[in-house]
Formats: sequence, C-alpha cells, structure tokens
Amino acid sequence: MSAEHRRRIAAEAQRRGLGFSPTVRTLALERLADIDEERQLARARKWQLEQARRVVDEIARGGRRSVSRAEIDALFDEALEDTRAPRRNFPRAS
Repeated sequence: MSAEHRRRIAAEAQRRGLGFSPTVRTLALERLADIDEERQLARARKWQLEQARRVVDEIARGGRRSVSRAEIDALFDEALEDTRAPRRNFPRAS
C-alpha cells in the first residue's frame, strides 16, 4: 500500500473515529456492498431493456394497441390510490 493510500485511510479513520484496521475493513465492506448494488442495477437495466425490446417487437408485429394519455394517467392514479389505502393486518403464518 502506498504512503498516499495510508494517508487517505488514516484521514478517513479520523473522520469516522475509528482505528486504521477497522477503517480498512469498513471501507472494504462498503465497497463490496457498492459492487453488489452495481451488479443488481446492471441486471435490472438488462431486464428493462429486454422488456422494452419485446414490447417494440410486439408493436411492430401489430400485437399491441395504442393507449391514450388519459388511460395511462388513470392507471397511475389508481395505483397511487392503492398505495395510499390503509393496509389490513393479516395474521402472520407461524
């Protein structure tokens, strides 16, 4: 590890109120979490692109009808109302 890296880690350790080694472990764990999140986002983007391509292909084949802006707005309004509705408490399975 270079002196510059040690200096930066020491500064981060001081900001966090941790020792050098706990800071290295914490930074490593944070980076692993970031990598996991990046992979999950990449999978989500890939899935979304695949879905969009399927829809475009279906539209090109004439398999989808057009909808008006009013129909889309109504669908979203209904979904928002559903999220604002009080939740029922169902018994939990034991």
